[in-house]
Amino acid sequence: DMLDFIKEHNNKAETVIEELQKRALEKYSQKEEEIGSEEMRELERVVMLKVVDEKWMNHIDSMDELKDLYKIQLDLYEIALREKMNAKNVKKFIYSIYLGKFIEV
Repeated sequence: DMLDFIKEHNNKAETVIEELQKRALEKYSQKEEEIGSEEMRELERVVMLKVVDEKWMNHIDSMDELKDLYKIQLDLYEIALREKMNAKNVKKFIYSIYLGKFIEV
């Protein structure tokens, strides 16, 4: 079994990787023979679409987070301008928000 193979080839990562690839391809071929080529291609398409969709949704979520962070920074900058703070005080002000407590500027 694979666990025994890994134990025997403990310090030979390349050998273990090659064996894993070989066994995975064998299983893949067995599954294709079992369900047929047409069904296998459909399964591949479904899996690929699912992966792409998941990556796309993660990208959209990341862009939303970035937009929110940008808006927060812009709001902080506008507050600083409105309060006519100098650069040192702006840094203290933003740091106090980061800490979640008020630091007198």
